[in-house]
Amino acid sequence: MLVKSLTAAGFKATPVATTLAQYTTDRENVNSPINIRAYGWCSDWPSGSTWIPPILGSTDIKTVGFGANQAAFSEPSVDAQIKTTEKAPISQQPTLWNNLDKSIMTKYFPVIPQWYTGIAQAHGSKIQGHYDDNTLGMPTWKDIWVSK
Repeated sequence: MLVKSLTAAGFKATPVATTLAQYTTDRENVNSPINIRAYGWCSDWPSGSTWIPPILGSTDIKTVGFGANQAAFSEPSVDAQIKTTEKAPISQQPTLWNNLDKSIMTKYFPVIPQWYTGIAQAHGSKIQGHYDDNTLGMPTWKDIWVSK
């Protein structure tokens, strides 16, 4: 599906064959012919600070490799904004992270989101405190209760 979509968008998609055993090694090889790498990231907590610096902050490919920055994205102005946002008062950070995310994805588009794991959770009318745990993608069990 990805090859078909990229081709339809005007790109020449050339899949690189690998095996399940070699997949991670091939993906991490900075000298491989791969220019789009599939990668997932699970947030430690719901903040841009757990997403943007590791995935979109510059990395030193020669000494560190990709790390979580599989796009090898490197933009000094973004790095400066990351540092500014990290030092801002915590109450201002959600807005600053959101603005930076929008700016990066609008101006540079260094990553291609392939899916969003948002979920639908059906529950009865007597189930109270039913909220989605954004990290685990399941109910927040500690908050759930049944009313009469």
